[in-house]
Amino acid sequence: LLMPQVPTEMFVEACKAVVRANEEYVPPYGTGGTLYLRPLLIGVGDIIGVKPAEEYIFTIFAMPVGNYFKGGLVPTNFLIQDEYDRAAPNGTGAAKVGGNYAASLLPGKMAKSRNFSDVIYLDPATHTKIEEVGSANFFGITANNEFVTPLSQSILPSITKYSLLYLAEHRLGLTPIEGDVP
Repeated sequence: LLMPQVPTEMFVEACKAVVRANEEYVPPYGTGGTLYLRPLLIGVGDIIGVKPAEEYIFTIFAMPVGNYFKGGLVPTNFLIQDEYDRAAPNGTGAAKVGGNYAASLLPGKMAKSRNFSDVIYLDPATHTKIEEVGSANFFGITANNEFVTPLSQSILPSITKYSLLYLAEHRLGLTPIEGDVP
């Protein structure tokens, strides 16, 4: 995207500052709520053409939110989508970019109109492997105590995914596997 990287120390300090400034809005433990942080880096300036901006604004939004899923963490049903792709091969799927969500809006609406809670997207090249859920990373736990999650250049390398892989191995004794999920 040719955007400058926000220095790690600046990012961490900004997160701490926004949490301190919004401490009174942190939902109480056990309510299922959380203080959601959304970092944003946006190009600004007097450029209207298609080229990288010369100036950027970095900010972090904070807001209290409830459970991400309407019914909380309960079993749910998904529509497996092979008509639409969430991300293109060699595209920006592995980056936290606002435009990446656009491709999931129509399939998500279609799934909900058919009483599915969300969409499971297959890999865009062959449509034979699970790649991602419309609103989250995909993972499964096998009967052989394996924690399985897809590995693809189109998937965001999220802190959530890597935290779950760590917890699966170090806290739950599962074998973590990142790879193809047919």
